[in-house]
Amino acid sequence: ALGISIDDECVPDTGLLLTHSDGTPTGTCPIIIVRTYTVSDICGSSSTITHTFNLDDTTPPSITGTIAATDIEGCSATDVPTALNTVAALEALGLAISDNCTPDASLTVTASDGAPSGNCPIVIIRTYTIADLCGNSNTITHTYNVEDTTPPAITGIISATNIEGCSITALPSAVNTVAALEALGLAIADNCTSDAGLIVTSVDGSPNGTCPIVVVRTYTITDQCGNSAEIAQTFNIDDRTPPVFSTCPGNINAQADAGLTNAMVNLTAPVYSDNCTAIANISVSWIMTAPTAGSGTGIIPSPFQFNVGVTTVTYTATDECGNTTDCQFTVTVTENDIPEITCSPDVTVDADAGICSALVNPIEPTVTVGEPVTWSWSMTGATIDAGTGP
Repeated sequence: ALGISIDDECVPDTGLLLTHSDGTPTGTCPIIIVRTYTVSDICGSSSTITHTFNLDDTTPPSITGTIAATDIEGCSATDVPTALNTVAALEALGLAISDNCTPDASLTVTASDGAPSGNCPIVIIRTYTIADLCGNSNTITHTYNVEDTTPPAITGIISATNIEGCSITALPSAVNTVAALEALGLAIADNCTSDAGLIVTSVDGSPNGTCPIVVVRTYTITDQCGNSAEIAQTFNIDDRTPPVFSTCPGNINAQADAGLTNAMVNLTAPVYSDNCTAIANISVSWIMTAPTAGSGTGIIPSPFQFNVGVTTVTYTATDECGNTTDCQFTVTVTENDIPEITCSPDVTVDADAGICSALVNPIEPTVTVGEPVTWSWSMTGATIDAGTGP
């Protein structure tokens, strides 16, 4: 039945004796065993034939289960951990591994990593190969997702910026690079993305308040994996420029109305403006010093009654942010009455002895109305002279 023909010239097949012996096994994969068969007849004559057995393991190791994907915080494929190299270590990941011939300790574990693919995460597939002592093998894969989940680090603050202006149009343009932000006093770094690769965006909040108008600008720094961090910059937009009087009334000189100690004086209205506040919203006030003391708001009515003497008039213009400026002029009113003079009585004196004249001390005249006055005098007759003063 094994493909050979056996016969003996004297003994039928049923009378032949068949024995065998196995030789020592040699080799591995396969293990070779030579079996020698001896066929003997009843007369002791015999013949032999050999049968070679090749015992070989062709069954690969059995792997049950899967290795769950592993997420790793990192920047590149170099962050993937070192590959495992024992069955026990692989089984600790959730696998069951066995072989029909080779014990676990003798199974060989090797690994190879595929080319990285993708970005955020970077995907690397590691293929483990488990081989038995006869070279039969089976594979299992382990997927690594290497991803940067750490936002950029921002150290420091941006100091509030005070701006001279009237509205949010005075805001400077936002910066758009890390270098420009760092020039404002920050230190910015990311664990994976270079400064040049970081994206800087910004948004301005709604304006708040007046004098100053406060605007908070929020900068967002984003790395190449979409992780971001924020920093705020506050702008205080304030008008610090006072109004301007383009026309201020000049000094005025007037005479009092006859018989009165005051005069109705026509005034010129000042002209003013402001860099931020509309003219209609500029607050104007005025104050006068003695002899015409007083104060008020708006433009002084014209004509206005001023008392005799020098009155200083000060206009103050105030804008909506409280900045002020002054405009000042004087109004001088002089009396306009005809002086009333009481003269001294006539004087009769004798000439000094031996001469034709005499020294006389006349009594000064008095003024009852019309002060102040300017004096002048003249003499006629025997003594002719003229002068000023009493």
